[in-house]
Formats: sequence, structure tokens, C-alpha cells
Amino acid sequence: MVVTKENVADEYIQQLDKKGITYIKAGNGQHVDIELALQILYNMGFRKLGLSGGGTFNGAFLRQGLIDEISLVIAPLAIGGKHTPTLFDCEDLQRLDDVTKLELQNMKPIGKGSVWLHYKVR
Repeated sequence: MVVTKENVADEYIQQLDKKGITYIKAGNGQHVDIELALQILYNMGFRKLGLSGGGTFNGAFLRQGLIDEISLVIAPLAIGGKHTPTLFDCEDLQRLDDVTKLELQNMKPIGKGSVWLHYKVR
């Protein structure tokens, strides 16, 4: 299921249709209206969601306190850059007290040098 904004390009919707990917549209403007999207998904019967969006989408959910678990795979790669996307691209914290604290639930080596980390948001 893809959640996108209502004023997304027609080509994107055609691509989703061609691939048989279900989608909902929520909000106009630059960003998805998260509250509207969650209400639509709730009305469709969804009670649990998994985010696999980009850093901006993930960051919006993080800043609104809507993430309760984080499943992360760390690969043996180092990628840097001032414009490289991160897991949570969002507004800077104003206070250190507002940091999202995590509690490690599980850690498991996988693949060739990768590690899977599963955290619960405290």
C-alpha cells in the first residue's frame, strides 16, 4: 500500500496502477497529510503499519510520536555527504529532552557483515 498526496503527478499514479500497487491519496501541497492518511487507513481496517518510506516521511512520523518500533539493518558500508538522505530527515530538535529514546529488543548478525537491530521506542 502506498500513501501519497492528492496532487501527485499522473505519471506516478499510472506507474502504481500498471504495477498493481494499491494506493491512497491524502492531502494536497508539498506533503502527505499524515492525520488524514491514518484516518483513511483506519477506516479501511488497518490497525498496524510498517513504514518503508524515505527519511522525510519517516521523520514526519517520528516528530509526531507515531513510531513505536524501529527495525534497522546496518550494512558494512559507509556513505557520507551533506545532502545524503538519512533514516529520519526532519526538523532539528530544539531541546535534547525531545530526543526519541530507544530500547534494544534484539540484535542479530545477518548476511555478510550486516547486523539487524530491533528497537522499541520508549
